Amino acid sequence: MKNLRALLLALSLGLIPAFAWAAGWLPLAKAPAFSLTFGQENQAASGTTVNYGILTYGSGCTRVVSGNVLYSTGISSETVNGSSLGAVSGAFVITGSFAGDIWMSSAAVAGSSGNVSVTYAGAIGFNSSTAVYCLITATPSPGTAVHNIASGTSVAISVTIPAGGGALVISGSSNGNAITGITNAAIDKTDVTNGINQTYAHTTATGTITVTASYASTDAIFISVVPWGP
Repeated sequence: MKNLRALLLALSLGLIPAFAWAAGWLPLAKAPAFSLTFGQENQAASGTTVNYGILTYGSGCTRVVSGNVLYSTGISSETVNGSSLGAVSGAFVITGSFAGDIWMSSAAVAGSSGNVSVTYAGAIGFNSSTAVYCLITATPSPGTAVHNIASGTSVAISVTIPAGGGALVISGSSNGNAITGITNAAIDKTDVTNGINQTYAHTTATGTITVTASYASTDAIFISVVPWGP
């Protein structure tokens, strides 16, 4: 009888959806399914502030993530479609004047594409690149970023990725030696221009895994990995 009275009151007040939810008749909204999807990548040969043009990152992104491989000592700022990105702590890696870094937005970015502008700490000396990804997750704060450098034919790093999540991987070789593969990851884009190899990838396994980038010949190489949970 009490439920009937409550239902009639809710009906008279136009509160049927709220009443149904409170009574457990409607399911709770589901968290978005995790995805980290490659959009586009572009290169530039010179400049301190570089406009990489209109790049597509995708629709419905919780955050926009940018991977960067650069011949400079670092990045001062980055914007995507007018929204400022911030550096992911622990992602920056450098060997000599050859570096990698991963940046991300602090909120959703409007639209599905937009101009990508990167301001470097110093003018880039050789071809550099940026790649944008669409991150969809209920927990957009990244996990512990890791990176490593090596002089050889491979560089490896251990990273912990929550179940149901994934990670962005960037790697490069300063003299352009060809990448032959990355363990526990799928390559999204590789560019070799003016003797510089720049590779962007996403992981294909979760838990504590080792991600190894292998190259055809000995070179100064790096790897950086940033994980996210679902």
